Amino acid sequence: MSNKRLSDVKTIRIHSIAYSSIFNIGDSNNANPRSKIIALQQEGAIFNDAYDVQFEDYPIFQLQPNWPNGRRNVKMRSRHHSNTIRVGNVYINGASQSGIIQVGSLKHIHSDSRVKHFRRIRSEKEEI
Repeated sequence: MSNKRLSDVKTIRIHSIAYSSIFNIGDSNNANPRSKIIALQQEGAIFNDAYDVQFEDYPIFQLQPNWPNGRRNVKMRSRHHSNTIRVGNVYINGASQSGIIQVGSLKHIHSDSRVKHFRRIRSEKEEI
């Protein structure tokens, strides 16, 4: 990482961080957060083995990530008037499912989040 700069943050308030998310203070070379989630909503509050679901049951969890190939050439010119990045107050509701909150530089990132979300509705004979 070139042109290292100091990050000076007065206050950071984060309400929640969940499911493979990262909060990092400082410079990093790589970040690879990953999450796999099966979100099942169903009527009633009865969960048992009859409703057991596994990642192997859904093809989305077996697919390989489709990352972009190679680097992108971007022409950029910047002028840093100070060696310090100063920030006042930062308020964040939350980061979830492979999200990153980064204070500092991050050279490479490969974030992968897969969610299978579905609902089960009871049939009429189940309601008896």
